[in-house]
Amino acid sequence: MIKHHLIANYELESDRFIFNPNGIDPHIFYPRNIKKQNMFVFVGNMGFSHDVDQLIKVLCSLGERKQDVQLWIVGDGERRNEVEEVIQQNYLANVRLFGALPRDKIPELVSQSLGGLVFDPPVASLDSVVPIKALEYMACGVPVFGMAGKDIKEMVEKHDCGYIVDNGDIEELLKHLDRVLLNPAMATLMGQNGRKFVLKNFNKEHTIKAFWEAINRYNEEV
Repeated sequence: MIKHHLIANYELESDRFIFNPNGIDPHIFYPRNIKKQNMFVFVGNMGFSHDVDQLIKVLCSLGERKQDVQLWIVGDGERRNEVEEVIQQNYLANVRLFGALPRDKIPELVSQSLGGLVFDPPVASLDSVVPIKALEYMACGVPVFGMAGKDIKEMVEKHDCGYIVDNGDIEELLKHLDRVLLNPAMATLMGQNGRKFVLKNFNKEHTIKAFWEAINRYNEEV
């Protein structure tokens, strides 16, 4: 999106741009050999720039309908207190709030889940954003579910590694969560698809190498 804006408004040549995405360290984020739980996980900041409202709605919906399904939340942020209040007021015994954890502890929690959740606000500038948490889920062999921008939606659908629904469509999201609850093998297959895709396209070792290759090419030109 930024590239197209600069080309259109400043008459810059397209070959002057190089896209180098966020990379995932496959030595940290990989599937752990650990028993799966009847659980979904959300990892990330609970701040004002994130769609915490949708997370809260999913909390309540799962709490009402799926008492045997857990939701683990890992992270902190300005709106964490709101989430805690919702959990307490609605007696959501199936929700666990871990707070912020060291990065190397997260893959073990994620690997136990049937799916990782993402919630981004419906803002046009986020359409081309792929949340780093989604890549981390996929690297751990876990499918991605939630509400996010156009690019991540197209990516997970094309590579069959999760489902991203329209913002606010809680019923559609719950339907997809139900599918993997009834068929955990589906979650395993989608998780494998996601890991294969991330290793090929978002491996940190590859992105760092591509970055330095671009710098070296530029130095040779000047």
